[in-house]
Amino acid sequence: MNPARILGLIAIIIFSALMGFSIDNFPFIDWKKEVTIAEVANIALTIGLAVWIPYAINSKLDKHKDQKNEVVDDCKNTLSSIRQIKEKLSACYSAGVISPLDKDAVNLLFEDADNKLYNLDVYLEQLFGSNHGLYYNEIQNCYNNYWNFVTDSPLMGSNYTQIDLDFNMKQIQLFNNLEQAFRKAIMRIHAS
Repeated sequence: MNPARILGLIAIIIFSALMGFSIDNFPFIDWKKEVTIAEVANIALTIGLAVWIPYAINSKLDKHKDQKNEVVDDCKNTLSSIRQIKEKLSACYSAGVISPLDKDAVNLLFEDADNKLYNLDVYLEQLFGSNHGLYYNEIQNCYNNYWNFVTDSPLMGSNYTQIDLDFNMKQIQLFNNLEQAFRKAIMRIHAS
């Protein structure tokens, strides 16, 4: 517990004692003095549990919600990195040329995306345990399809200097499949 909560509880106890003292000494009401210490302890324990149980449950749910929000942010960040690849290739298509520097930039962007996907996989496994595949497998499959299409194509060859319409449309389609997989995973994470 943090110090503010402890001070709050102490203030409540002091306030309760003052209220009890003032009610006990109230001149117009005759109170029966037959209450035992066990009955007072029982009431205090009941009130304490009534306050503590919702707090404990709520803090556990908030912690899990925070972790899920962090995973969703990781998903969005990873997708943003992969989107840079799509945008780079589309820009090269629009420019009508792809240089060796552009190809190196695409490879570096893929390396960054690979690292982020690995970290996402680890984080999902920590959060969801053996069920992390429900959230990650489709993303990994779509990413592999996109990565294989771009890196195993003639595009990375030294003789390939221009991206054609068919290549650009296919890479956009594969990226859209990957984006859809991320959206499904995010929805599943929020629903869990």
